[in-house]
Parts: sequence; structure tokens; C-alpha cells
Amino acid sequence: WVISGFAYPIAIHWGLKDGVGIGMYVHFALSLALCGMLAGTYPFFFVTALSIRWFVPEMIRRDVSVGPAKLQLEKLRILNRMYLLLTASVPLLGILLMVMFGFREGEQDLSIYLVIASVTGLIGFGAMFGLHRMIEDDLAALDVVAVDEEI
Repeated sequence: WVISGFAYPIAIHWGLKDGVGIGMYVHFALSLALCGMLAGTYPFFFVTALSIRWFVPEMIRRDVSVGPAKLQLEKLRILNRMYLLLTASVPLLGILLMVMFGFREGEQDLSIYLVIASVTGLIGFGAMFGLHRMIEDDLAALDVVAVDEEI
């Protein structure tokens, strides 16, 4: 994301003879940041849910691990809540970005894109909220076998 954050605006600037205004660069940077946040939040929930639900219990059953550390479980709870907040806020920030930069007098009506962003954001948040709850429940179950020391 960092490399493309510089490469794409430079390429766009070189490719356009008339150039573009500073607003396009700001819009591009904010869009790229939002895409990066979304690309980080969904995989977090999928990987964490998979790990906490199946991998960690199997490692404990096979005596590969004595169990997770209580401190690690608490850190994961904090991350789980933080990523849930990101999952909810990224679509809202995207809609705000479309409203701030997307509607210009004489340009096309972007309301269909606002509807699409709203609906997909709501569906994505609902799915991630379900994974968030599953992770919270699994963390509570792992508290039973958690150890006091850091592993």
C-alpha cells in the first residue's frame, strides 16, 4: 500500500497532460488508506476465528501447547474489539469520502454507489460481528485452560 500510495498518483500525474488538482491526490490517498484498512480487518477475523476455534484447541489436545497465556488472550480481546470498530467505521468513512469528493455540480449522480457502499458495508459488518462474537465466546472457553506466564 505504501509503494502504490506514491506510485499511482505519480503515474496519473505523468499520464495526464492537463494535470489534476490537489483534491484528486487527497481523495486517492484517503481511498487507498480505507482500502488498506478493509484489507486488514476482514482477514484478521477469518484467521483469528480459524485459529482460536480449531488450531489452538487441537494444539492443546495434542500436548503441543500447555494453553494460551492469559495476557495473550486479553490482548486478543482488545484487538478483536478494535478490528470490529474498524469494520464498522471503514464503510462509513468511505461513504463520507464519496459525499465529500464525489458530488460535483454537473457530474453524474453517485447515489447508486452510496447505496452499494451502504449495503455491502452493512453485510460485511454483520458477518464480521458474527465472527467477533464467535471469537469472544472461544476466548472465554480458552480462559479455562489459560496459563499465567507468557509463552
